[in-house]
Amino acid sequence: MKFSNVSSSASSSSSISSSLSHLLSNWPSAGRIEFTHVDLRYRPNLPLALDDVSFVIPGGAKVGVVGRTGSGKSSLLLALLRIVEAEWQKKGCAILIDGRDIHTQLGLKELRGAVAVTAQEPILLSGSIRYNLDPFGEHSEEEVWGALGQVGLWEVVQQMKEQLGADVASEGQNFSVGQRQLLCLARALLRRSRIILMDEATASVDFETDERIQQVTRQCFSECTVITIAHRLSTVADSDLVFVMDSGKLVESGAPKELLFRENSKFLSLAKAAGDAYVEQLRAIALKS
Repeated sequence: MKFSNVSSSASSSSSISSSLSHLLSNWPSAGRIEFTHVDLRYRPNLPLALDDVSFVIPGGAKVGVVGRTGSGKSSLLLALLRIVEAEWQKKGCAILIDGRDIHTQLGLKELRGAVAVTAQEPILLSGSIRYNLDPFGEHSEEEVWGALGQVGLWEVVQQMKEQLGADVASEGQNFSVGQRQLLCLARALLRRSRIILMDEATASVDFETDERIQQVTRQCFSECTVITIAHRLSTVADSDLVFVMDSGKLVESGAPKELLFRENSKFLSLAKAAGDAYVEQLRAIALKS
């Protein structure tokens, strides 16, 4: 009887271990992000770049982050990726992704491997298109072509003499800025990242290309959590949520269609700086979404 109990206990323990292993291997599954009392500064004697920032982003939400230069927008992403470490010693300071503490429960490789980043200057390497999209050779040719099709570059690459083997010049200079961004999105698709960070990704493109990139993002990453640092307010006017940053603080959050009609809204104030016509344009985008 004793042996039976031990066997049952071992079996139960093995089952729990297996379940935990499965959960961790599928992390992150939802992409829920939680900041709690996060402080961050770039050097010990400098002012806080993030000052007691707390928020929750539901899994799959599309969030736009806006604010003037130096307000702390990009600092949010640096903290999330642990490129700059938050002041973890502060009581209550924590950043969680799907319930896992990124400081105490995750290594940098696992953390950054779970997140795809598209920056203002797209990161492309000298090598073939295929190498840039699938540097570790983890995907079939069909999957690579499928990703190119989803971002609207299938025909562009199909017309190249070497196709997937075509060279990408240093920093992608043989592609337009918009095409470089779309190549980065195709790479994120192949990685199946649940969290997409876009840091001023459309700041250097025209409005038409900006709109195309946003459309691709909405369609291809509909189930992913997407955080967009916005250069143009119109880029995030159809987001689920907008965060307004000022002097390292999160001073306002809410749905764009609510904030744009709230008279004392910080988001509305930023829009008004560009004129009444721009405000109406943003309201139309928000209401349509």
